[in-house]
Amino acid sequence: MLGKLLKYELKATARTFLPLYGAIIILALVNKAFLSFEFEYGMLIGFLTLFGLFIALVVVTLVLTVTRFYKNLLSSEGYLMFTLPVNADQLIWSKLLVTLLWMAASCAIGVVTFVVLLWQTSIPWQDVLNAVKEVFQAAVEGNYMGVIIQFMVAFLLSALGSILMIYASLAIGQLPPFSNNRVAAAVVAFILINIAVNILELILVFGLGMTIDTPAINSNLGMRILTGANILSFIEAVAFYFATRIILKKHLNLA
Repeated sequence: MLGKLLKYELKATARTFLPLYGAIIILALVNKAFLSFEFEYGMLIGFLTLFGLFIALVVVTLVLTVTRFYKNLLSSEGYLMFTLPVNADQLIWSKLLVTLLWMAASCAIGVVTFVVLLWQTSIPWQDVLNAVKEVFQAAVEGNYMGVIIQFMVAFLLSALGSILMIYASLAIGQLPPFSNNRVAAAVVAFILINIAVNILELILVFGLGMTIDTPAINSNLGMRILTGANILSFIEAVAFYFATRIILKKHLNLA
């Protein structure tokens, strides 16, 4: 049943994301043509429009993350969703996985756009890459794979935690005491959770002995801080997930 939920969610959200991706790619190609012909006015307009589309992409991703979860599970549509032969875990995972998929796709579109615009330009890419490599080697002191894996894990956990924090805030906002002010309660919950998370992260950083003179990615200390941050992010994501799950299963208060 999870597969059917994923298919339904993908189909519903693809109607928004795919046209936006198409517009970004087309504009990137147009800008590339302007760049090739050195049409400066067209390049300016094109780059501003492309920048606007990327901002729109970020906003659309955030808005859909909120509205799809709230509308489908916490509003009147929830009566239908919760009568399906599925459990709360499947409903949460269907929303979560599809949102992660679109985030990954958006990053891929950004990379493709970057490559299209800068391909075959006069930029000395080999020199740039060599400089980046030297800086990276000096920073991580040879522990390349460990740092790369840590940053990949950090990116994934950050995305998971952000989405699940939104879900938990929305779930808290629909609790019976806040029935008349659901949106305001969800916003306040999100702010308070953010403050608590930031305090925990500061405690972690200073608890591991990080000082102003200590680079965050340098030596074993930097790796310990990064590992500790990833562990904390994982714990936060799990806490947000189970908070959302418990509320949906035991304290659901549909509009």
